[in-house]
Amino acid sequence: YQLVRLRNHPCLAMWYGNGENSSILSNYLKKDYFKEFDPALYTGGTYIYNKLLPTLHHAYVRTVPYQCTTPFGGFNFPESEDRGDRHYYPFLDLRPENQQYRISSESIDALDCKFITEGGIMGPPSKNALVSYCGSEEGTAYDGEVFLHHRNTFERDAVRDGIYKHFTGERKLTLDEYCLYGGLFQGELLGYEAEHIRTRKNCYGSLLWCFNDGFGEVGFSVMDHYGNPKPAYYFLKRAYSPVRIIIKKEGALAAVYVTNSSKESFESVLKYGYLGFDGRRSENEVNVRLDSYSGATCIAKLEIDGLDLKKGIVYASAPNLDCAVMRACDFRQLEIGKKANVVVSNVTQNGGNTTFEVKADGYAHGVHFDVDDDVRLSDNYFDLLPDETKAVTVYNNLLDFVKVECIFCK
Repeated sequence: YQLVRLRNHPCLAMWYGNGENSSILSNYLKKDYFKEFDPALYTGGTYIYNKLLPTLHHAYVRTVPYQCTTPFGGFNFPESEDRGDRHYYPFLDLRPENQQYRISSESIDALDCKFITEGGIMGPPSKNALVSYCGSEEGTAYDGEVFLHHRNTFERDAVRDGIYKHFTGERKLTLDEYCLYGGLFQGELLGYEAEHIRTRKNCYGSLLWCFNDGFGEVGFSVMDHYGNPKPAYYFLKRAYSPVRIIIKKEGALAAVYVTNSSKESFESVLKYGYLGFDGRRSENEVNVRLDSYSGATCIAKLEIDGLDLKKGIVYASAPNLDCAVMRACDFRQLEIGKKANVVVSNVTQNGGNTTFEVKADGYAHGVHFDVDDDVRLSDNYFDLLPDETKAVTVYNNLLDFVKVECIFCK
């Protein structure tokens, strides 16, 4: 029934017989399951996904291939970089000595694969959702039984430590800070991972874990248990934009990539350079033309030796595209000086939606809006360059006023 129901769905890239079962069996209780057990007597489910499912699949599905398991790069090496697919989870490395590594972008830089079918970072939902999960604000006490019950088993203080590392340093966090900075931590690393994968010449796609939550928790999802977007939703929406500018640090260089997965060719003038938080800017221009369905193409490189990357950022921008920003250290280590003034203007209402423009007088990180959890926006939690104007739509809501904020760490 399911094969027939889903066989023509446009989003399906592959049919898999199971998720991770073969990998688990191959290391079952530190034994080689396939050598030490008689598969005829103890099939471990292998009959279903190695024989029954492929037989049915080949009879009913003609266009999308079948693979016995995921991840799978061969029975001797499921996590292959050169064939098959991978599940990439440095975040789940629970060794204490790797706690800082698993909450850093460096844990993603080593990723290469043909196709990534799982990989994720954990983060909290909104304050309102977390209070609802835990029954009351008192139930969200960090070391309390109720809150611990609503943290993913593998989280082990990673979100808190991620907030410390990237934003606040070690200090007691309010619930508002935990939810805001924790959401940004998850979003930034997930966005970084998605963009990193798009720059890999060897890789042909990615599916990051996961979209929604069956249980209210601090966990992997980018939509909370109530179906409302967490900050990470917007980071991934931008990272997967059909046309995307990406900046990667490559040794002493900042490499600027543009990728075009749309059905139309892309042509524009791209500006890139160094922006100091004091307003000083050195800028270059390059004409970019990419055919439809073009993979990431490096269109420029910038020497970063000699640039003070605590007092500025590397950026790239083009008309009608989100700017790309490369920060060379954790956000809290940047010497921004003063918080950017972000203003909302030109608020208009049309067809049940509200559209407005937002602009900042300096570099603004994590620009976000004070709206109810269930309000949908075209974008949220984004960066703005000085004097850059961005249009935002609020769907199915007529608002006369929108409160805007950005992130500033003293």
